[in-house]
Amino acid sequence: MCSSDLTYITIDFKEGDAVGIDGQALSPATLLTKLVNEGESIRLPCFVDELEGFVLLWNRGETILSVGKQVIDPQETRARIVAEKEGNWLVINAAKIKDQGVYTCHISAVHLQDISHSVIIRTRPIIKSTNSEVTVMEGENARLSCSLRSGQPTPEITWTRRTDKGDVTLGSGPTLTVFNATRTSAGMYRCTADNGFPTNGTDVVELHILHKPYIDQSQRFVNSSPNETAVLSCTVDSQPLADVTWSFDRQPLPTPKYKTSRSDNVYSLMLDPSQNKLGEYTCDAKNNFGSDNKQIMLSNKVGPISFTSSQEQTSKSENTLEWMGASWEKVDTFILSITSKDGKGARVIEVQPKDRK
Repeated sequence: MCSSDLTYITIDFKEGDAVGIDGQALSPATLLTKLVNEGESIRLPCFVDELEGFVLLWNRGETILSVGKQVIDPQETRARIVAEKEGNWLVINAAKIKDQGVYTCHISAVHLQDISHSVIIRTRPIIKSTNSEVTVMEGENARLSCSLRSGQPTPEITWTRRTDKGDVTLGSGPTLTVFNATRTSAGMYRCTADNGFPTNGTDVVELHILHKPYIDQSQRFVNSSPNETAVLSCTVDSQPLADVTWSFDRQPLPTPKYKTSRSDNVYSLMLDPSQNKLGEYTCDAKNNFGSDNKQIMLSNKVGPISFTSSQEQTSKSENTLEWMGASWEKVDTFILSITSKDGKGARVIEVQPKDRK
């Protein structure tokens, strides 16, 4: 019925798959390795060329599981035999880790023949961060680590970080090192364990970077009217939080006489009409690691002019220039000065604004 040599084959069956190689039936002298997810069904085939007059027996190790169509162990309610013309299937529902092992189907012939299946139960990976939070100073190296708690076969561990452009893969293995960390390195890092189980194991590590304050240097000009409340703001990135103070012409503005507020990392100074002095204000931020400052000019003049039209000339004979500037007061006229590249032929033109509200 078959040769006496064993053929070793690794194959991963799916529910309902036919058992064969290149269209040929497997002989009853084949050892197979089957990978089954925990909780799914184990289906092991045992088929011969001519079964008539013989009985199939299944055992796991030294334990007999079934004889013919009958499951021997009454305690094993998850096991059943599905008979077909020239063989059967041993089916075990809701696979557990204890079901892992070698299953052998014997044929009750004069010369004992068998088919053996090595069943591996794949379990869901569980991974935990060694420390849920890691804190280092700016410029230092940060070491993040996760450890596997369970999962077989041994899962692969990868590290990712979520950005505005999506998840970015940073490395693999139980440890990730962030070299020369900067303030932009701060955030959530995810370790993922994957061994092919339908559900991966994941955990996160939050990285904190201690650093001096950094103040956003945009919006250095604020247009104001003497009869209006003016609000000056500076955005401070600092870890730990900075102590923020305000001054005018290098003279401190004490609280509560001058009203200040904070929303997240935006610090504001509110000047009522009686305090609304035109000139240069300074936002100072300090913590244990350093300081930073920003000057803001409060003016009733038209704010910085910015051109909004294209810098490329589309016509040899004419070109359209557009610009804008903020002002509390009505702007009557803009003065446009035009010079050639060599500095000659300067012209000055008065232009009426489109919006004169």
